[in-house]
Amino acid sequence: MVLDFGFLKDEMMAEIDACCDHGMMIWVDDPWIGSFLPENASEAKAAAVLRKYRDEVTHAGQKLIEGPFGKTLLLASVPTAENLAKHWFDRLAPRVRFRSHNRAHLLRVEVWETPNCMATYNTQDPDWFAFDAVPKLPSGRLSHLAGYDSGLS
Repeated sequence: MVLDFGFLKDEMMAEIDACCDHGMMIWVDDPWIGSFLPENASEAKAAAVLRKYRDEVTHAGQKLIEGPFGKTLLLASVPTAENLAKHWFDRLAPRVRFRSHNRAHLLRVEVWETPNCMATYNTQDPDWFAFDAVPKLPSGRLSHLAGYDSGLS
C-alpha cells in the first residue's frame, strides 16, 4: 500500500501549531485563569465566563482564547509533556484515520521538553506513558546532567 503522509503536517499545523505557536497553554482550573478576565468584570460575570470556558473545554478538549496576552489555549489537564502527548494523540488520531481513509492509524505522539527529555503517549496501551529522562550525550553515552544520575554511566 502506498500512502502520501503529506497531510500529516497539515493536521499537526492545524491542531498544534495554530493553537500553541507564540501562545500559552494553561489548565482551565488553574488559579491564574482569573487573571485573563477583564479587571472590571463583576464576580458573577467572571464566574459565568469561567463556567463557560470549563464547559467548552469539557466538550471539545480545549478552548482557544485570544486577548491582550495573545493566544491562550485552555486545556482539561495541566499541560505537562505527558498530558500534552495524550491530548495531541487524542486530537490527531481521528484526523489521521479520516484523512487516510482509514488506511493509517496514529501509533504514538512524542513531546520533547528538552533535547534530553521527552514523554510518549503510545496507542498499544492508552494508559501507558513512557517518560524518557535519561540524558544522553551526542555519542550515546549516558551523562550526569542537572543532578540526574541514571546509575548506568
